[in-house]
Amino acid sequence: MKKLLSAYVISFVLSFMLYIFEPITMYLTNVNDFWFDLTVIIKPLLIYALCLFIGISVLFTIIFFLNKLFKKSKIYEVCTLMLFICFICTYIQGNYLAGKLPSLDGTVIDWSQYTTLSVISIALWIVSIAVIVFTSIKFKIENVVKTSMYISLAVFAMLSVSLVTTFMQSDTKAKETPIAITMNNYNHASKNKNLYVIVLDATDSVTFERVLESDPDFKDTFNDFTYYKDTLSAYPFTRDSIPFMLTGEWNENVDDFRTYSTKALNNSKFLNTLENEGYERNLYEEELVWDDEKVTNIDNINALDKKIKIVEYFKNQTKYILFKYLPYPLKKYSRIESMNYTNCKVVEDIFKSDNDYNYDYIKNMNMEIINKNVFNFYHYQGAHVPCHYNKQVVNTGVESYDDTVLGTLTMVDTFINKLKEADVYDNSAIIVMADHGYGFGRGFYGRQNPILFVKGLNEHHSKLKKSDLPISFADLMTGYNNLLDGKQGESVFGNIDKNRERRYMWYKYTEEDHMVEYFTKSKAWETDKMYKSGKEFDR
Repeated sequence: MKKLLSAYVISFVLSFMLYIFEPITMYLTNVNDFWFDLTVIIKPLLIYALCLFIGISVLFTIIFFLNKLFKKSKIYEVCTLMLFICFICTYIQGNYLAGKLPSLDGTVIDWSQYTTLSVISIALWIVSIAVIVFTSIKFKIENVVKTSMYISLAVFAMLSVSLVTTFMQSDTKAKETPIAITMNNYNHASKNKNLYVIVLDATDSVTFERVLESDPDFKDTFNDFTYYKDTLSAYPFTRDSIPFMLTGEWNENVDDFRTYSTKALNNSKFLNTLENEGYERNLYEEELVWDDEKVTNIDNINALDKKIKIVEYFKNQTKYILFKYLPYPLKKYSRIESMNYTNCKVVEDIFKSDNDYNYDYIKNMNMEIINKNVFNFYHYQGAHVPCHYNKQVVNTGVESYDDTVLGTLTMVDTFINKLKEADVYDNSAIIVMADHGYGFGRGFYGRQNPILFVKGLNEHHSKLKKSDLPISFADLMTGYNNLLDGKQGESVFGNIDKNRERRYMWYKYTEEDHMVEYFTKSKAWETDKMYKSGKEFDR
């Protein structure tokens, strides 16, 4: 029975690495990306690791006793060394060959670009097998099996030290208020005054205008709006853009993102004014980071019990583990593009940003008239990669960026028509915008020119107006307040100097702790004319 110890040890360390070390390390290094506390996932992770350990151990116990039926058989030893090869190659793959993994920003991954890394992965397995075969021939196979156990224990020690070190260096404080963003009040409207802000993620201004003008089905959609083509966003990605759009407060990396976002939202003059004036406030933002009990004053947001759907969490976590630890030729089978931890919340009627999900809801909804004024902020997937939607907002899995933009137009057009049918269009101010633009291979700088369409209360004209004013997201707070005061779309931003200097904070995806300040006096889409101020903001 002592022979079984080697297989048990290797099984234990493999299970620990995949379902204890990796998930906790990922959480600790990306804590602001998750809605749950570390304490919420400890029990599920222990269950996953235990199940994997028991499963492998039972299999090797069976192999061991089958081996005893055949005298002088080495079936057990051979299988144990095969398990060790799988373990050690997986360990090296996930911890030493994962540095050049593609970013998980939603872009469809072209695995054909990773041929060199695929060759390295295959070479790793070939060399490992060769070493085990050679040592098994040169020395007794029983000794090699025993050595593999000690190597596994050494790996366990290294992983444990690394995990403790990461834990000590990370923000592990509990999230004060895990929240559920619900669909409650999604169709609410007032007969007095409404402000609807529709955010279409990653929708580029130049492309949107071209697609809009090319399709006659949408020639009247924005007749009562003013289009601000020369709009400069604040950040290249959603994480920092959303709190800035709701508060006007810049993130300059003074605090960690969770602290910044919570402070900014707590102190938002705009949100607080809406509350003081009795507005119903609804934020349909799937990844809202607001770690304070004040968040539950938002009408569609509920405090969430610290529970998680363990099966759904297992599916999402396993996708990431396969993505990181499988050899490169097999990584494409991880289906990592569909990973979504929001679906792990134990709550009914939860808001999801997916275009098709929201379009189905919009086209079937009837507006509900309430006595309060209404502010609704909707953040949709929009034209964000992967671009899988067609004009009918059907996820076909193969559409282009332009097709996806057409789908967003269908969503907006349907929403506006719902307001008209309910006779609340005239008393509704509407903003259709994006949190940032899209790069089109021009690098991360090319994401600074999002769409911005504005309609005021009781505003009507025969066709879309276009403004050449150089607008910045820093003007949004002024715009919101002026809309609620009754100003029309072309005048909500006041007197703007056409030669003004506008600020933009650039960073690379997953490298948010290093921001570079840019300015421009040119058109927002003229990426090459942006210039550095000389200031950088690091944490």
